[in-house]
Amino acid sequence: MHRYFYFIAIISLCSIFSVTTWAADDYKTWNSPRDYEPIIMKGGDFPAYMGQPVSQIFAFSYNQTNDQWSQIPLQIDECDDSSHFWISDPNNVLDENDELVFMARDMGNIAENVTNWIDDAESKNYVRFEICTADPTEANTMRYLYLYLSSTLTDEATGYMQFDENLAEDLKYTINGVSYIEKHNESGLPQFWAITDAVDGNNVNILDRQKVRVSATILTFVDFGITEDDLNDSAVIEHRTGKVRIASRVQFEGDYYESPAHISFQNYYYPYSITHHNAEDIFSDEGIRVSLLRQSFDLNNSANGMIFHNNENRNIPIDGSPTPDDTMNTDIVFTPNLNWQMATGTPGTVLIFTELQSMGTSSLYFYDDNSSGGTGDTTVETGDGQSWGDSGILIKGNVLDDLFGFDYTSYFIAPQQQPDAAMNYAGKMKNPLSVSVTHSAVPVELTTFEAFIDKNNVLLKWTTATESNNFGFEVQRRKSGASEWQILNFVKGHGTTANPCSYSYLDENLEPGNYAYRLKQIDFNGQFELSQELEISLNAPAYFSLQQNYPNPFNPVTKINYQIPGDPGKRIAVSLDIYNLLGEKVKSLVSQTQSAGYHSIYWNGMDDNGNVVPTGIYVYRLQAGRYIATKRMVLMK
Repeated sequence: MHRYFYFIAIISLCSIFSVTTWAADDYKTWNSPRDYEPIIMKGGDFPAYMGQPVSQIFAFSYNQTNDQWSQIPLQIDECDDSSHFWISDPNNVLDENDELVFMARDMGNIAENVTNWIDDAESKNYVRFEICTADPTEANTMRYLYLYLSSTLTDEATGYMQFDENLAEDLKYTINGVSYIEKHNESGLPQFWAITDAVDGNNVNILDRQKVRVSATILTFVDFGITEDDLNDSAVIEHRTGKVRIASRVQFEGDYYESPAHISFQNYYYPYSITHHNAEDIFSDEGIRVSLLRQSFDLNNSANGMIFHNNENRNIPIDGSPTPDDTMNTDIVFTPNLNWQMATGTPGTVLIFTELQSMGTSSLYFYDDNSSGGTGDTTVETGDGQSWGDSGILIKGNVLDDLFGFDYTSYFIAPQQQPDAAMNYAGKMKNPLSVSVTHSAVPVELTTFEAFIDKNNVLLKWTTATESNNFGFEVQRRKSGASEWQILNFVKGHGTTANPCSYSYLDENLEPGNYAYRLKQIDFNGQFELSQELEISLNAPAYFSLQQNYPNPFNPVTKINYQIPGDPGKRIAVSLDIYNLLGEKVKSLVSQTQSAGYHSIYWNGMDDNGNVVPTGIYVYRLQAGRYIATKRMVLMK
């Protein structure tokens, strides 16, 4: 249990002390490309949730401004013991390799007080995880997210993503993110991009298709080529749909001159971006050599009037008119730098980032020609037969043996962007958010701690709202002027519970004076926390009194109460004796000096010699200084 031990102390019916709240910063998004950044974590980052149902794990952000918790979309893609989540029968519990996905834009403020918890009792039986992300490019920019485990919560967060399938259409699969709409067929390569009005786009398709060109030679003399069209009829595509991302996997098996080829790639669709991963080792025949590889995105005539920018070029019009070679710088950059390209205009903006290892002769590919139907790289034309700002990367050489395209990430953002925006995105991509995880549990939350005074007895009562790892409470007392605390008793706790619990302890036969009480709450692991002190004052009685014994008649034991006035610490000679009706002393119960206060003594019906006295009426006599009082009692057997 964490070191937070909150309480409200009450003496009899005195006032209640409450815990104060703290100031809050404004709740806001990052107001930067971080708003479009997905966060992907592994199940192993949350060890306390291992083996728990994934349907019972929820994500919440906290808003300090209005002191509100909000459930946010969380997606858990199960991998179980696999390295990927393309498994047919997941076990529905959190495993080390499972992936948890959420958007950075949904993160909120820190919940500094560990007792600041969502309104769900069951979640208090488990730890919660605090996820903190920090922007390494900007100081003091951190956001927080909290994971809770509960079977009583329901998933009420609205998802970002929508997947539609219409087998009657040429483009059978439609992905609806927030800022874009993408469509593709069995090839998995996009042939439709529209930037939505959610980011002020015009919802018009600007893409002819993504193009892939592979030129290869087998046995040193047979040339052949592969385009994206080769995947259309024989590829197998799978989709996994969730609230935060949609994943597609394309697998293609083919033969080229009796040489088998295996092409596999995956697309991950997020609310504002798409990430594409290519697989290598596409040819199993070592006699095949790839000499040309091109991956590009060819727009359509709806992109007419947009502007192209990349690392080395600015303000290149996309107008379907051939661009003179001497106006383009075809240089590209290699890891750790990012290649970026931007098409921006009224329809919206597409930003594409590619990281490359140096290989062969690598260059920018850009082709803008709506009339000739060519490609500019000797490969065949596909799609609508026109090129509108067809741009990407072209690599030539004999070092490309088993590549089929490159990994890339594309963003879909607002219209009319400047190159500086691309540079900003590139800087964030090269320096992703750092992520750290801590966990905490609901502490033993002491809601009341009370002291009730009855003569020379003090009844302590306390309650808890919740408990976590609570072994119990050590009750301690210290008299005014003393330096050491005295351990009175240990009261066992309830371990971990979200239910209120009540406790009590009676401290009897105290002398008049001032006392302080406190509780030492102890965890099962030995850690402890002390409550604040509860102070009480016991006053001496104002007069002498001898009370009637109780019970009366009695058998075999009775209790006699009496009180002595005076100043605390002052002592007086006291005797309390029992006589039979013949006036013979039967038993001397008290013969000593005593301090002022309330006193009690028990008689068990035996005389001073240890013999049981017979049934009858007996007189007990108290003398304290000059005060003398007698009363009768009955022993019945």
